[in-house]
Amino acid sequence: MLQKKLFLPVLLLSALCGAAARFYNLRSSVDAKGMTISGHSSTVLLIVLSVILLGCLLALSIFSPGRSGHRAVIPAGRNASFLQMTAGCGVLLSVLLGFVDAQADGASVSALVLLLLGLAAGVCLILLPRLRRRPKSWPPALELIPVLYLIIRLVLNFREWSTDPIVPDYCPMLFAMIFLLLSVYYGAGFVFSQGKPRRTLFFTAAAVYFAGMSALDGFCQSSVALGLFYLSFLLWLLPVVPKLLEPHEALKAETGKP
Repeated sequence: MLQKKLFLPVLLLSALCGAAARFYNLRSSVDAKGMTISGHSSTVLLIVLSVILLGCLLALSIFSPGRSGHRAVIPAGRNASFLQMTAGCGVLLSVLLGFVDAQADGASVSALVLLLLGLAAGVCLILLPRLRRRPKSWPPALELIPVLYLIIRLVLNFREWSTDPIVPDYCPMLFAMIFLLLSVYYGAGFVFSQGKPRRTLFFTAAAVYFAGMSALDGFCQSSVALGLFYLSFLLWLLPVVPKLLEPHEALKAETGKP
């Protein structure tokens, strides 16, 4: 019970601290020519702070009561469902804005693939809060569409990021994409009775932490599509955390399953 009361406030505080440290890093580690200063003290501070905060979240995840893998992760209450559906709409909008931005650099097959997969993933994220309440009335394979979209987006983004010689420039977004992918993938496992509650909890917490930084990066770069993408996924994942913290005994009382 203590972990359930403590985890979400610690997660939100960690995300705010990380975003504040990243904002300071973005403002102080740039020289007069607009180039990133390698090895700046603000970058070191951000790395140390991230290691400490993620270590705390990992410890809380390991000692959390854990939720059974027999049932899908579902949002708690109407407000949480509305938040996730709104966040899904945000993902849809970010995909459309991203496609428009990509057309300014010239049409490409990869941009079209991201558009189609992103639209399908956004629709799934809007529908999943309600569909997960009726796991036998819809094909569970729908859970894998956002996973596929994140995999393709991670690969394509990394091809672009890897051309930047300054690794800290793209590190928060790289970690955000990795943990978003892991969180959504392990979250889908509950539908197939393969849920790993503590592992999913940590991946979700880490995704929220780095998504907050990455949303800030996007808006600071004047990229509404990028900032909205990470912010929407952050809001979609937040309602998952309380359900993952429910002990197995609470789930048995809820479902009547052993």
